[in-house]
Amino acid sequence: MLQSSSLWNHSTNFTNDFDERVDVAGAVRPHWSLISSELEQLGPSILKLRSQSVDQFIHDNGVTFQPAEHAPGSAQPHANRPWRLSVIPFLFQQAEWQRLREGLAERTMLLEAVLGDLLGPQRLIRERIIPGELLWSDPTYDRAYHELSPNVQKLHVSATDLARDADGQWKVIGDRTRAPSGLGYLLENRIVTSRVTPTLIRRTNTQRLASFFESLNDHLRQLAPSKKDNPRIALLTPPSGSYREFEDTYLARYLGLLLVQGSDLAVRDGELHMKTLGGLKPIQVLWRHISDRRCDPLELDPASIEGATGLLRCIRRRTVSVVNTVGSVLAQTPALMAYLGKANEFFFGKPLSLASAETYWCGAAEDLAAVLQNLEEFAFREAYIVTGKRPIVVSELDRAAKEEFLGKLNRNPERYIAQRRLRFSRTPLWTGDSIESQKVVLRSFQLNTPKGIEVLPGGLARAGQDELELARSLTSGGTTLDCWVTSDKSVDQHKTLLKDTKSTITIRRGGADLPSRVAEHLFWLGRYAERAESAARLLRTTLNRVSGEDNWETLPEVRRLIYALASAGQIEPSYAVEPFSSNLPAIDQVLPAAVLDRVQSRSLCRSMDAILHNAASVRDRLSIDAYRIIQRAARDLNRPIDFDDTIDFDESRRGDRDANLEVGNAAVKSSTPPAKPSADAGTAQGLTINEALDRSGRLIVDLLALAGLTSESVVRTHVWQFIELGRRIERAESICDLVTTMLCPPTENGKQICEAALEVSDCLMTYRSRYINLVQLAPVIDLLVTDETNPRSLQFQFDRIASLMDKLPTVEGPAGLDAILRLVSGLQFRVTTADPIKLSELAKDGRLENLQRLLEEIAAELPELFNQINARYLIHTESTQQLTGTER
Repeated sequence: MLQSSSLWNHSTNFTNDFDERVDVAGAVRPHWSLISSELEQLGPSILKLRSQSVDQFIHDNGVTFQPAEHAPGSAQPHANRPWRLSVIPFLFQQAEWQRLREGLAERTMLLEAVLGDLLGPQRLIRERIIPGELLWSDPTYDRAYHELSPNVQKLHVSATDLARDADGQWKVIGDRTRAPSGLGYLLENRIVTSRVTPTLIRRTNTQRLASFFESLNDHLRQLAPSKKDNPRIALLTPPSGSYREFEDTYLARYLGLLLVQGSDLAVRDGELHMKTLGGLKPIQVLWRHISDRRCDPLELDPASIEGATGLLRCIRRRTVSVVNTVGSVLAQTPALMAYLGKANEFFFGKPLSLASAETYWCGAAEDLAAVLQNLEEFAFREAYIVTGKRPIVVSELDRAAKEEFLGKLNRNPERYIAQRRLRFSRTPLWTGDSIESQKVVLRSFQLNTPKGIEVLPGGLARAGQDELELARSLTSGGTTLDCWVTSDKSVDQHKTLLKDTKSTITIRRGGADLPSRVAEHLFWLGRYAERAESAARLLRTTLNRVSGEDNWETLPEVRRLIYALASAGQIEPSYAVEPFSSNLPAIDQVLPAAVLDRVQSRSLCRSMDAILHNAASVRDRLSIDAYRIIQRAARDLNRPIDFDDTIDFDESRRGDRDANLEVGNAAVKSSTPPAKPSADAGTAQGLTINEALDRSGRLIVDLLALAGLTSESVVRTHVWQFIELGRRIERAESICDLVTTMLCPPTENGKQICEAALEVSDCLMTYRSRYINLVQLAPVIDLLVTDETNPRSLQFQFDRIASLMDKLPTVEGPAGLDAILRLVSGLQFRVTTADPIKLSELAKDGRLENLQRLLEEIAAELPELFNQINARYLIHTESTQQLTGTER
């Protein structure tokens, strides 16, 4: 067994801090003994491997968060970072957890009572338990919240931020009652650690989490005002790019909820509906994860696009249950913590067993005076709003900053609270080479049900060196730890979210419930995936010619391929014009850089960005494998340049595991180092022709894997239909463009050009199996245009589009349907009746005039087909309704 000194970092002595693992005498606490022994037996090398396994799981699952400093509107928005999870858990002994659980349950009951009073009779204000000025000055308060839902439970899911002081007592440093974040990350942490350390988690008899989520699912169903057996429950998430994006998608997938945005919702006749391809579908329960003031632009913030117009009207009529109620943000007001102890005595006649950290609202004159006498002992925060800003400690400020802050405090004292600083306890954390103790905070989660308060066993722990950083919001960073509540007795290991119910479920094959917004993202996901594959094939074919042993400038197909690249938006359009192209850099210098180009709007990287954006926006509709393929493809395409032409495939991907993958409205951003000097003429901006070939080839393989998974694993509902519809329309456009640029212009030697066109279309082997090496225009045109059996032909695309349109729901009159069908039928007819022999006839100037005319007519009508589909299915228009006043 390795000596503990080789594992535990004892370089610093923190005698004044409470240590979670050892007592003041240095003896290991009983509930830590098993894990401490296990860690010492494993030693640094195994711990390092396990930590790498944790990182790999997090990486593979695409777990990211958006730091507070990179929130929307900041200088660097959407800069998502990988989630960090420690291989060593945070431990609770069962008896200690039971005491803390009781305190958390008591506090949850208090917050429910306080919120109900502030939004109702306001006895706390009349009895001067809470200063009325605190509520009237609160910018988060709105009169519309008052009596919005009387005699109805307000809080359902809440969270509490805790820290253990030097005396070993847990203190509350913040409450979260609006839409607490962290449940999804907590669940992912448990899944990852249970995979890395399955034996240890069983040996410690760690309490499972599934029962809490089962209760949550059951509670959401019971809140439905109707259809309680199988209600429609939606999770309302902010628009793409929010810090909640990953977690909301994760929770919706795990709990089986509909993930909706404000644009998916509509209020009709006082009821909340989801806009779908099949019409409006009523929603019975809405779990909102947007701010209170953005829930209803009619009565609250008129500029909001996150909520639904008329939602408050639905709440008053009790046609929908909202979790948590609109106005619940008031219960998490930081200044309120200064008065919760008195409020508990007022409501329940006893002091709080789980007290808050000593807190003063500076808006009260006597409290401000007490704080000013002991400035160094307090950290200052905003009084009304929970933010990700670092608390202000006067002793950390220089003279000018201190004077500036004290001036603000004296001018507007009501805007600040002062909270006595705690000495956060310490817990073991693996740092990469050894274990050291770091500060730790805990976020617990409570579920308020008619049967009582259920507290999730453990919570989400975060560790770091700076307690002020840990006191910030959950997404401010730091390393998280899976929290284990251990016991001497075995625990139930068979909890499940699959309910045992006697109610009968009607078997159906759905699909019409797909929101129009989701259908749009799926449609564009299919289009961009096909666009990226077509571009990669075109680049690869051209790079193969340029890098070959022949002089590429003498190859007739290269000029046509350059035209095709310019037409497809992969290189500067001037390359397609002879007088201009001669003044541009040589194509062998440009092509490698084109693989990573972000200037051209249709470039390969820009298409991958769009794939990531659309995939992230519908992540709850995609399988984990599909999303991993997309992430892998983007990472591999944009990985830092390797100057060795021979790159190990697996090593290149493993080495990029910490790349910054932006999921949401942005995507992977290329990190290209300066070009290494090289004699290779193919070097452009640091990327060689060989590596450009390698990247484009790998991308094609990944995109084919995605297409295969979509084909074989996605149920033939509207999810699949819109992905496929986007793919087929894009492929039809690509075929028209490729054949027009490659085959239609006059040429003296068409064999190489035809073979290049077949290669780009992935039809070369099919052609050779039919015609061996005899290359003629008519069979080439037949294979690419009129062959209904070839998935890469124009005819096949229109046949598939027609089949897909037949399966889409009818939401308009027959006239609207006829308009689309007429377009599709007309396109089918043109190609079906086309004769490959006549299409291959040369005009006097050597052009394939008939073929060019056909392709130009089709290319002109394809945008109109998209516009018709877009207007009918992807832009959901509804009849207007008048909403005036408020209904009481």
